[in-house]
Amino acid sequence: MYRAQSTYLVILLFFITLSFFNIPTNGIAATQTAVSKNKPPKYHLSKPPYGKHQNRQSFVEIGGGLGVWHQSNEPQMQASNMPLHLLVEYGSTGSPISYGIGVNRGSRYELEGFVLSSDYTFAQIKFDALSLISAVPESFSAYALAGATYWQSQLDDQRLNPQVINENPQETDNEPGIMAGVGASYLWKKLGFHTQLTYFRGRAEYFAGANEPLDVRAGNIQLNLILSYRISFGGAKLACPVYQ
Repeated sequence: MYRAQSTYLVILLFFITLSFFNIPTNGIAATQTAVSKNKPPKYHLSKPPYGKHQNRQSFVEIGGGLGVWHQSNEPQMQASNMPLHLLVEYGSTGSPISYGIGVNRGSRYELEGFVLSSDYTFAQIKFDALSLISAVPESFSAYALAGATYWQSQLDDQRLNPQVINENPQETDNEPGIMAGVGASYLWKKLGFHTQLTYFRGRAEYFAGANEPLDVRAGNIQLNLILSYRISFGGAKLACPVYQ
């Protein structure tokens, strides 16, 4: 009787041990395969544009303003009105560099009966240093600019002296020139408010009642207050890569 019980006990232990070595793994493997298939793939997002602009957009900005203060490069000439400054600029929010073309019209200066007026057509390149600093809000900018101009100036002899006879009471001159400037601006929605110090350089030759032509500085320096409107276009919208 004791032997029979021992035999049954050994057989039972054998089957229990065998069951441990034959644990089915097909279910676990299938579960792991399903999980790996449902796991979202890894996406390597491209590096965003440098600076603080994560959504790069191109823009065209149209602006106009006045030279609220200006002074001729010719010494002692007095300003008599405010010039008009018009500009069209193209750039991108992902780049500190933008390009512009424009005109500056109506600067006028007087000295002892002579009136000097100058107009400028220009093309400029602008560098916005604040666009590279992430801590500064995108609406603020501080910039420097440089460019080329084509200036046209006129010298009028308006002296009321009958004893002085000027055979050339109105003289004109025009040549290529250069420009430079610095400024700061604030963008509110689509409106831009700019304060800009602009320097125009030009040198003309006028007789001004003399027998020989005289060198006259046809350039000036201006403090411009400009209001602009920005039109943006392009730019990729950020989206979740799993649900694209």
